[in-house]
Amino acid sequence: MSPDPGRNDPCPCGSGRVYRKCCGKNAAPSPERVAQHAHRVDEKLTVRILRLAKELSGPNDGSPHAAYPGDLRDEQAPADLLSAWVIHYWQVRGKAPVEWLAERQRHLLDEDERTWLDAQRRAWLSVWAVRELQPEVGFALEDLLTGERRFVHEVIGSRTGRPQMILLGRVVDWRGVSVLSGLHLHALPPEHAAAIVERTRAKLDVRLPLVPCERLRTREIVDFLIELWEEISAESSNRPIPELRNGDGDPLAWTTDRYSVVAARESEVVERLAAIPGIGRRTLEGGRVEEGRAEFDFVRPVGEGAPGLGLGDTHLGTVRVQGGDLVLEANSVRRADDLRACIEAACAGLLEHRQRESRKMADLLGEAGYREPAPPMDESPRAAALLREVKRRHYEGKWLDDPVPALANLSPRAAARDPVGRGMLVQLLNDMEYHEAGEPPERRYDVRELRRILGV
Repeated sequence: MSPDPGRNDPCPCGSGRVYRKCCGKNAAPSPERVAQHAHRVDEKLTVRILRLAKELSGPNDGSPHAAYPGDLRDEQAPADLLSAWVIHYWQVRGKAPVEWLAERQRHLLDEDERTWLDAQRRAWLSVWAVRELQPEVGFALEDLLTGERRFVHEVIGSRTGRPQMILLGRVVDWRGVSVLSGLHLHALPPEHAAAIVERTRAKLDVRLPLVPCERLRTREIVDFLIELWEEISAESSNRPIPELRNGDGDPLAWTTDRYSVVAARESEVVERLAAIPGIGRRTLEGGRVEEGRAEFDFVRPVGEGAPGLGLGDTHLGTVRVQGGDLVLEANSVRRADDLRACIEAACAGLLEHRQRESRKMADLLGEAGYREPAPPMDESPRAAALLREVKRRHYEGKWLDDPVPALANLSPRAAARDPVGRGMLVQLLNDMEYHEAGEPPERRYDVRELRRILGV
């Protein structure tokens, strides 16, 4: 979309006159220009209201900074959520500052300021989901509480936002456009949306599907939303690393058992290990086999024991025999115990257990500290296209008909036909779209194709 010419730019029609005296004389301003002008009017009016609030406030009104329910360390810009809260919700002599301005100084305002003031008084603070981004233009929002939808003209936000991210803010409708005026600086991923909506509806004691807009204009609910948002933001930022588990559901713990081979009988140990069902001997460099030296992998084929993921056999552990020692390694204590029993039964009388070491993966990661970053992935067009194609085949193939834990073990196709499962499916697709938006464009899978296939 080409920007409108400036008022004093040459008119694009080629007349030689400036735009405002030619084609722009009767032209309606573009939505982008209206949005830009709205922000200028808002900044001007904000200064005026805050000045009036300072003049009217007394000792009994307290400090707005002390009364504000949010974390002031995050509030910096003059038109942010703190300023919006002070203007619309802080009480000075029993009224919000914006109401004092409307009562005492409305006659001093120009037309733009009066209409903007009225638009601000109609707005409400709510939880908005970004449903669509239009780069360099803005984004489509859905109010998760009221069901209202708006297209917000915000060029900067369209560059940095992600589809399905959740915002806490006020959307103001003015002269045919919608703009954000009062926005919390922390956006949240979509997985938090349901909890925020559920707790807010419980606070309001609303039983209807949608919350009336006027219920969200009260100081009590505004403070509740800000406090709830910051609580969940803090929990999201400080969330501990989840306990890592292997395919059997065991907590990951790198476990090593060390044995001494009795009387230098390594070759006999190797022969007995090779006879164990489900074990495979690794080929050494060059395909050679050395007497008394060997490495084995314990493998469980897909379909045996724990359910496989369709990605190949499950690697259970590794055994190395060399120099009079046998070393067994597994990624959980339970797997190590099972493999140890198997080896000791097969090699009875040939091994002497010396030591076991077991460390949780989280402890190992914590001790690792800083490491140089890994080399970047191959960003060639071919590699990016290959990765995107792998994701496309996975999501548009077997995934559609496989049980998914996040869908209560329904398949995506089955969830799309189930009244309850459909809601879970929509949330899952929102999460996927949000996280895919964080990928470079060359590797990004378009989740909208899944929505089309599944009809959601």
